[in-house]
Amino acid sequence: MKLTKKIETEIWKIYDTWMQGYLNADVDTYNYYFDEDYHFIGSTNNEEFLNKKDTTDFFRATGDQFAGMTDLRRETKTLEVFGEHVFLTHFFDAWFKNDTDWSYYGRFRFSSVMHKTKEGWRFIYQHFSMPDSKSEEGQTIGFDKVHLENQELREAIQRRTTELEQKNRELEVETALERIRAQAVAMKESTDLLDIVVTMRNEFIKLGHEAHYFWHMMWLPETYEKAMTSGDGSKIGFVMKLPRHIHGDIPLLAKWEKSKKPTVVYAMNVDEALDYVNKMITLGDFQNIDPQAPTEEDIRHIGGLTFIMARTTHGEIGYSLPGIVKNPPKEDLDILVQFASAFDLAHRRFLDLQKAEKQARAVQIELALEKVRSRTMAMQHSDELQEASFLLDEQVRALGIKTWGCAFNIYGEKQSTEWFGNEAGVLPTYTVPREGIFKEYYQKGKKGKSLFIKEFSGNDCVAHYEYMSTLPVVGDVLKNLKKTNKGFPTYQIDHVVYFKYGYLLFITKEHVPEAHDIFKRFAKVFEQTYTRFLDLQKAEAQAREAQIEAALERVRAQSNAMHKSEDLANVVTTVYEELRLLNSKILRCGIGIINEKLKNVNTWITSDLSSGTSIELSGNETLSGHPLLDSIFDYWMKQKNLSYVLEGKDLIEYYKTVIKTDFQKHFAKE
Repeated sequence: MKLTKKIETEIWKIYDTWMQGYLNADVDTYNYYFDEDYHFIGSTNNEEFLNKKDTTDFFRATGDQFAGMTDLRRETKTLEVFGEHVFLTHFFDAWFKNDTDWSYYGRFRFSSVMHKTKEGWRFIYQHFSMPDSKSEEGQTIGFDKVHLENQELREAIQRRTTELEQKNRELEVETALERIRAQAVAMKESTDLLDIVVTMRNEFIKLGHEAHYFWHMMWLPETYEKAMTSGDGSKIGFVMKLPRHIHGDIPLLAKWEKSKKPTVVYAMNVDEALDYVNKMITLGDFQNIDPQAPTEEDIRHIGGLTFIMARTTHGEIGYSLPGIVKNPPKEDLDILVQFASAFDLAHRRFLDLQKAEKQARAVQIELALEKVRSRTMAMQHSDELQEASFLLDEQVRALGIKTWGCAFNIYGEKQSTEWFGNEAGVLPTYTVPREGIFKEYYQKGKKGKSLFIKEFSGNDCVAHYEYMSTLPVVGDVLKNLKKTNKGFPTYQIDHVVYFKYGYLLFITKEHVPEAHDIFKRFAKVFEQTYTRFLDLQKAEAQAREAQIEAALERVRAQSNAMHKSEDLANVVTTVYEELRLLNSKILRCGIGIINEKLKNVNTWITSDLSSGTSIELSGNETLSGHPLLDSIFDYWMKQKNLSYVLEGKDLIEYYKTVIKTDFQKHFAKE
């Protein structure tokens, strides 16, 4: 430290303030300027104190003995600098007031050592003494003793400086560790563990150590899971999985992993380093890659790589250095071991969060499944699968899985029916043929596949959409999509998940391996609810069949009760009432007896009026003059069923024709 006039003035001001507190028994002022590690030796036998508390306690008990009764005369002050410490020597004659008289007590010397702290300049050491009364004028023994005392004081200062430097270093390390622990405790998500790897590197560098890449690696039974900082240490650059044999093939590392040694240093020459990096690239499963990663040329330039690693409860942490460093400083290794211990806290927090996230995820998935289950359980008709497909896509996206759309595909005998929905809405129900991609999906399922993944890219993806555009219904939608988006997509992944009656289709724009089990669970849920839906349909069909059979029996009974042709009116009425009970939306019904020679029909009709009452009519009607009447006769001759829709002008023409018949005249009178 260079002593400037400003610093000197500041120090003497503090010293004088402290001295006034001392002379006036001001305990607070006296104590305020002492460092927590303050040492003191006084001028009497009972003033050999070695800490701040004892010194202040003694002053509190004795200060009033000289407070306001002391005068300093013939003062001499000197100030010297030793490193970061300042040495003050204060000589003076002490005079004490006795009643009204001042008496000379003796010549004193106050020796003080001060250093700069965050709070300002503080005393770290003081020694109060008086000249050796045994030495006489002209003798050197007194000087020698002072010299010796000064020498001892300097040695004490040096020892104390070393101690303080060591304590400061320990404090710096502990502060760095505490920041890592605090960040671990503050973790909100399991992925926050990666941020702590970045923090460890930064703290390691702040402590004055060198590190290039810094990493954390979990040792799992079959693989390593490694997260490593970027080259500049500002973020995570690599996230990867590596096979265990990548270290198992290196005797030094394999032996260390099986041992209990806290650290290992693996220094590699250029060829060894390149071989290791190439294996890591070839065998690794990378989720993230650092664009700043060293090239082969970089590794050759730095002359190799050195890995320095410390054991954790679940694996290791470590860092790399350029070149071959076989014996890194012991302090570097010791601090890395301390960091490993602090990181274990982060990993325990990581496991707790991971467990909580899995539980929360399980609940989230179950809720999504339940919503789809409830909707499909409530289905009354298969057309409701359209809405269910939209809900399925909505729930999958709510789970954070980015889908482009979802579909239900139900197998038919020679084709399948499909219902598709995505964020934009739903498509009308459409059928797909058992050919091309749909045949491939069908065959994979029949071979027992539970999940089939098909990736489309580039021209293949465009060709897929071009083919889909040729299909009815869905083709029109896709053609419009092509116009809107100025072309078809060039990449997508189909996830085909099979169940008993067909498959679910989930379309994504990226690989989602973590979602595969979720897709299968949705398929399982749908299979259960669709089975119930089919069972209900079957039960409803059986009940419907029983209703129809009962209605037929009542018509049959009425028919058997006929005695003359006019009784047909009663039969028609019974048919009409039974059809209404079967919820048929019928306006009228009748029975006609066709005369082939006359080409007319004798008809008995039951019909509803607008008032809600029904009437019974009968009469003859010519089967010609309108396409419907002609068709009735033609189809009867062929003994075929006829369905004909009357609407618009055709309906008007029909009534114009039949109004001319005997039947219509009879109908008008009614």
